Amino acid sequence: MMIIVPIISGMTSLVSIVCWVMTLVAMVKDSEKGGVGHAIGGFFCGLYALVWGWQNRERLERQTVMKVWLACVFGGIVLNGVAGALMS
Repeated sequence: MMIIVPIISGMTSLVSIVCWVMTLVAMVKDSEKGGVGHAIGGFFCGLYALVWGWQNRERLERQTVMKVWLACVFGGIVLNGVAGALMS
């Protein structure tokens, strides 16, 4: 159990990073409400990219990516807490 939780937590972090990069790419490609400036802001502040993605998810048809990203963020927080509790 002590080994499995950190591994799953790392996997959620990896999936979260992939969703973040996919959102950054969508920001750059979006000429209506995005652009390079938004992508730079999203690169330096992941929370900005998450909020921007949720605000534009229906228009860009990215509902699944945003749901997976949010689930990974919350799952990673919970799993890191559990891993910390198991280690102490």
